[in-house]
Amino acid sequence: MKTIIIPLEITEFRSLLKEAIREEIKQILDLQQYEPLIKTQEAMKLLGVSKVTLLNWRNSGLIPSYKVNSRVYFKKSELLAAVGKLPNRKGRRK
Repeated sequence: MKTIIIPLEITEFRSLLKEAIREEIKQILDLQQYEPLIKTQEAMKLLGVSKVTLLNWRNSGLIPSYKVNSRVYFKKSELLAAVGKLPNRKGRRK
């Protein structure tokens, strides 16, 4: 490993160090907000709807989804928030 010495004022060094620490903390906090994705079957059970209904809602943009390769996934919190905004529909399972 090569050593490089760069002359810095102490205030400049502190500023650079604070910024590096902030970036590390931000990355750690972002990781803590990670929410695992659930599969279509789990989403159907959670919402009490058929696969057709779930995919219709997805295709019409009523619920958000994520595509990984050829599979479709959902976030539980986003599903619950979106379904709470849907108008009450006849024939919906409870």
